[in-house]
This record gives sequence, C-alpha cells and structure tokens, in this order.
Amino acid sequence: MSTIAALFHRQEGSHFPSSARLSPPQEPSKAAHGWRTIEAKAAILQYRSKYRHLHAAPAENDEEQPLRDPHTGSWICFDGRLDNRQDLCSQLSCSEEDSDARLVLAAHRKWGDDCFGKLLGAFAVVLFAPDHHRLTLARDPMGSRTLFFHLSDRLAVVGSQESTVLAHPQVADTLNEGRVASFLAVADLVDGATFFRQVQELLPGQRITVTPEGCEEHRFALLRPDPNAALGDDRERAERLLATLDAAVRCRLHGVDRPAVMMSGGLDSTSIAALAAQVSDGPVRAVSWVFDEFSSCDERRYIAPMVERHQLEPIQFLGDDAWPLFALESWPFNPNTPEENLYRRLTDGAYATAREAGSPVMLTGMFADHLYTGNRHWLGDLLRRRRFATALSDLAWHLARRSAWSKLRQTLAPLLRGHSIASNGSQNSPAEWLTPQGRSLLRQADDRDQHLTGAHCPRPEQYRRVLGLLAAHGVSAEIFHTDRHGIELRNPYRDRRLVELLLGLPAFDLYRRGRFKPILRRAMAGRLPSPILDRTRPTALTPLYRRGIEERREGPVMALLNRPSAIWHHFVRSDWLLAPASSAIARGRRGTAGELVLWACVCLELWLMRRQEGRCP
Repeated sequence: MSTIAALFHRQEGSHFPSSARLSPPQEPSKAAHGWRTIEAKAAILQYRSKYRHLHAAPAENDEEQPLRDPHTGSWICFDGRLDNRQDLCSQLSCSEEDSDARLVLAAHRKWGDDCFGKLLGAFAVVLFAPDHHRLTLARDPMGSRTLFFHLSDRLAVVGSQESTVLAHPQVADTLNEGRVASFLAVADLVDGATFFRQVQELLPGQRITVTPEGCEEHRFALLRPDPNAALGDDRERAERLLATLDAAVRCRLHGVDRPAVMMSGGLDSTSIAALAAQVSDGPVRAVSWVFDEFSSCDERRYIAPMVERHQLEPIQFLGDDAWPLFALESWPFNPNTPEENLYRRLTDGAYATAREAGSPVMLTGMFADHLYTGNRHWLGDLLRRRRFATALSDLAWHLARRSAWSKLRQTLAPLLRGHSIASNGSQNSPAEWLTPQGRSLLRQADDRDQHLTGAHCPRPEQYRRVLGLLAAHGVSAEIFHTDRHGIELRNPYRDRRLVELLLGLPAFDLYRRGRFKPILRRAMAGRLPSPILDRTRPTALTPLYRRGIEERREGPVMALLNRPSAIWHHFVRSDWLLAPASSAIARGRRGTAGELVLWACVCLELWLMRRQEGRCP
C-alpha cells in the first residue's frame, strides 16, 4: 500500500501546465481560480498504523493525514522521518510532542519553500495551498523516500509508487522504451524517467511547484564534500568518521525498542550492529543468512565473534535455496519495475525473519560500498598532500605484488592525462550488446540534462555512484519489498552527513595497500573482532548464481527469452546474448558483463509477463 496518494484536478475551463519537461506552457491558462481538490489523502501503511513505536512523536499515534495548517489553510501529506527534530523544535518554537508532519508545516509557514533545505532525514512531501492555487512536491536529497507524479492539462496525480499513480484511469501504463534501453544497457538513468511514459519521478533534492502560470523546478539541496573532512591526521579523521556514523545510527534508532540489523560478516553491517548495540536498551537482533550446502558463501565464522562480543541476539536462516529464480511461480513481483537483485530471496528472507521475530525496524549496511568509490585516486591524493615518502612506499608495495598490479593500473589512469589507459572504458559509450534501436534510444536519453555531473567533486565517479539516480532507484525499489513484509528499512550509510564526510576524505582513506575502507577499519578498531577487521575479500555469492541461472534454470530462462511477446531482442543483439560460441551464459561464467545483461533481459520479460497476466494492482 502506498504511503502518499494525492489527486487533484481542474474545473472546466482551466488547465494544468504540460508535464513533458516540467517547463512553463507557451500559453499559460488565464483561469487562475479553477482549483478544486477531489482527493488528497495519505494511505498510511498498515504496519505504521499498527505498531505505534515506529512513530517519531506520541502525537503521531492517532494522526491522520492530510493535515491542515490552521494559520495558512495549506494541506500536507508527509512520508518520512526527520533526524533534526530537536533543532527544528527550537527554531520553530514547537513542542517535542509535535509530529514530523506538523513540524514541516511550521517550517514551511516560517521559511516558505526554503524550509526543505533545512530538513535532515528521509522525507517526501506534498503541500497544497488552495488559497494560492499552488501545489508543491519535495523529496529529500538522498532519495530515501519516493514521490512519483503525472501532470496533464487537467490532472495531477501524486503517489509514493508508480502503481499508485497508474491506478488513476486517465494515466496510461504505456511502456517507456528509453527507460527499457537504459535498463538493458546497465546505464545511468535519465532524469525523472520511469518505465511508464506518463509517470515521472521527483529527483532527490528536487522541489516542483505547480501553479496556473506554469511549473517551476528547483534543486534545493545539492550535496557538497565536507570541507573539514580531510583535516587532521589519520587518527583524527577516523574519530570524525566514527562520530558521524554513530550519529547516523542513533537517529535511526529513535523510538525503536527491539531493532534488527541485517548482518553479514563484512565491515559495513557489523559496524552498524556494533554501534547499535551501544545505543539499544535491549539486545539487538542480528539477522543473517547462512549456508550448509554452499560453504564458500557461509559467514558464520565472522558472525559468531560479533554475537559474542556485543551480546547480540542471533537470528539465522538457511539461504541454500535462495538462488535466482528459485520457485519461479512465486518469485517476488514489483509492479513498478523489473527486479534487479539476483539475491532477492536472501533479502526478502531477512525481512520476513525480522518481522516474525517482532522487529519492524531493520538497519542495514546497504549502499556502503558506494561511499568508497573513487579510491583509485589514492596516489594522487598522497602526492597532493605532499606525503611523498608514503606515496613512494605504497607504490613500491604494489609493484612488488603481481596481484596488486591491476589496482595500480587503475590508480595510474587518472594521473596519465590523455593516455589511452585513462580514456578507455568511457561510461558514456553505448554498450556493445545493444541493437541499433537500443543505441538510438540510449543516445536520446543521453541528450537530456543529467541529474548529476559531479563536476564540483574531486572524484566525480564517487559522487555519481553515491548520489546518482541508480542509487536512489535502488532505495525506492527496496522500499516496495520491505513494505510487503511490514519492515521499515533504515540505511545509516545514506545519511547526508556521512555522505558529505566521505566525499571530502582523501582517497587514501578509502584504499591503502590492498585494503579497502582503511579509515573504517581504524574507526572500528577495538569494536569489531580481528577476523572482521583483517578481512581483505568479501564473500562472493557466485555459487548461487550458477545454481539458479547456469545449472538448473537454463530451461525456464530460455522459455522466458523465447516467448512470442518478448521484446528484449529489440534492444539487445540476439547474436551477442545467445550465440553458442559467445553466449552471455558462457561469458557469465567468466564474470563479464554477460551475466548482468542476461539477468536484465530475463527480469524484464518476467516482469512484462506478470503485468500481462494482471498481477499488478
């Protein structure tokens, strides 16, 4: 069920502006007084209304939305969580008992549209001012909550999911071929594009205002690297990271009695579990998947010492049957977007396990790896900071180890301007597996203004990975699945303060001598067991992929790809994907792009088939 669903329309003789690019219409309507609200309501999720301790303030227990501001007459639909409630209450002279939605109303009353830049946390907001004929949409800069909309001459439909917007009979579910092309190209997303032509997504940190005169779009919060992040020595920077990560965990545990943490044996999730254990009044539940058959995937040797050190409550489930497309007839279905997670059964199993244990809030280490993108600049940052002795020593370390040569080659690329190493593999070049039609659609998408360029960031690839639309899309897709299980997923590594800190750190804090995340290792020293701190390689789930796609599901995979109504071959070259001598399945065994493209084609066809079967609400 969607959190926000709002419907507005115009009276006869008046119009909404065109929604093609959210630009003012050439001939704006003169009927400025044609507003009539047909419906503006918040369809509160079932688990939120049932489990009171998820609310940020006692006043939210019986709160029904939309809320009306008695001073201005404006209405608000709010979905999210504010992490700077105390500061806002002080500045707005509000009570600590006020709900987040009422705080936003008070903030908008005082600061107008500038208020959204002052909100810290995950939020999506719909504001309607009937006296001023003004509709305002806003979304938090990290994209932690979602907002989709349709605008036509006479209709505005807003919802937390695409399917909410599509539920209106005047919004067609026509497929957006440009979005399909970018999906099968495994490419960056286009601003606001969804899989449906008539549905757009509000961008992270974007505000859109609709009036009778036109539409205005504004980016109210462009994140920048923390200018103080790189100050101090190694110890001081590690302490700063620890304090910021601890604050991100603490604010996400506000009002939560028995939290769960989706915990593997890696640095990221165990760091969250360790810090949560310091804050929580009772034991933190560590939900983990384990394996009996696939022993190389099992991480119990790392999980056990964490449970013992921090007195966690271990809750484990077997993941041996969680390979891709297991029980195809009941494979999770999201009507808004094709599935992208190869290991959806594992994450869904963690959500279900936590909910059965009575923990409707789960913290996760998801998206942490995004923060450490750009680590290939470590040598350049050492040189820029005049740490020449360290740079020479680390360079010699890589040269002495053949296994580290590939990393060294990546490191030298940004330093060799104009050299072929630096110019190969451009992300903007069309994927070789696309058909001419697919390439054409992808070029049309690339011609549009992009959400992020990262030009102001010293490591643009890190900026795009953390704040690009692909990351926000991953968050929004996950919300659908957690909602199905009655779980609220909270991501400390998507905290704005933490992101800005990591963007500003020197790259040698992201990678050092064969070890990724050295600053996190320093920060968590003494808090994590040595086996975790000393890990150099993550656990690969490749055996599950081979079981699901290569060994046991090639029949159903081919049946999906060869069905009469399949469309993937309009975008992806059949000879590239299925030719016996160079098939994507064969390439997938060697870990190339073949497995990603094959999986994308399979997921697209499975999604289309289920939509045609009428499974979407």
